[in-house]
Amino acid sequence: MVLTRRKRTTLSSITRLPNELLIEIIENVPKADLPSLCRVSKLLRNLTLPTLNRHVVFFIDCYPFVAFCSALIANPTRGSAIKSFALLQSDLQTVSERELGLLVRAMQTMTSLETLYLSVTALYPKLSLLTFSQLVTCKMAVTEIHPSHYAAAKQFLSRHETLTSLSVRLGYEPSVPMPAISLPNLRHLEAPSHVFKDVVSQRISAMRVFWSDKSGVPSADLIDETVTTLKALTSPTAPFISYQDFFDMRETDYIPVLDSLSRHMQHTTSLGVRARDMKRSIHLFSHLPRFSKLKYLALQCDYRRPPTPERLARAWELVRNKVDSGSINALIACPIQDTAWKKVDGLWEEYPEEEFQIQAGLDAFMVDLL
Repeated sequence: MVLTRRKRTTLSSITRLPNELLIEIIENVPKADLPSLCRVSKLLRNLTLPTLNRHVVFFIDCYPFVAFCSALIANPTRGSAIKSFALLQSDLQTVSERELGLLVRAMQTMTSLETLYLSVTALYPKLSLLTFSQLVTCKMAVTEIHPSHYAAAKQFLSRHETLTSLSVRLGYEPSVPMPAISLPNLRHLEAPSHVFKDVVSQRISAMRVFWSDKSGVPSADLIDETVTTLKALTSPTAPFISYQDFFDMRETDYIPVLDSLSRHMQHTTSLGVRARDMKRSIHLFSHLPRFSKLKYLALQCDYRRPPTPERLARAWELVRNKVDSGSINALIACPIQDTAWKKVDGLWEEYPEEEFQIQAGLDAFMVDLL
């Protein structure tokens, strides 16, 4: 297409605007249109690339990934514009040493990185080569990992005291104690129960704990020890958000956990519980009166095995009776599965579950369950 004089004049007029104003306009352009904007002119390309690269998600085994890494290495200023980087993997066999080398060199250009998501097993031995001075959020998720890689992951985290949010699912439980890592600024921690003993912090205000009995039924002493560790990471005088995930535990195994939590974590203000079915979640109700500061309660079960209407009605009746009898008189809102209620002027009424999640601070934990 040949530009008319009027179109040339219009483009020229736009590019004469101050760069600050152009950047403001670019940041309000839908991300799907940004690649096209890069092709309009060299000026708009240079101004658009930082916005286009701010949040990057890549599969390591796709062709554009290699080209992307090569572009960052050739022009490190592009890497410094990246704030969020998610690295995914669909096939372990497709990762070559050349690709890993490109990846590490490209990630070393990300000097302003704030959010990192790693699910590439082969990268973990290379973590010693990476440090991000501004990193505040990190998620590590790998189904199978070598013990030495687990140690490398811990060493990587120990170099990032700036972290405020951490999610760890590495599919490995060390058989011998390992040095704890200090994360003084950590506020949000999501991990299997055995990981919490490896973290030193006193300011965590929200945690999601994944409990499992796959390695054997935990003893009452071990459960108490773990819950005491959880308590030590929090402040008993500050509001506390707790999401306990019992999906990988049998009913008889997680009842002692609920008992220990109700004795040691009484400062909990928001409590979420996830189990395989609603019948198991109901065991929680006998422990609720001990949570004297509880304002928000959420009950979830496996979406593939939804509770019957009768089971839902029974669960809600138990909650309402506990509140109305004064056993848990601080409770003001509760969703059970996909229906939420809140108390308004002494009466219970339904309201959007999304609103509950935000008010209770459980939105980050429950988003993958809906």
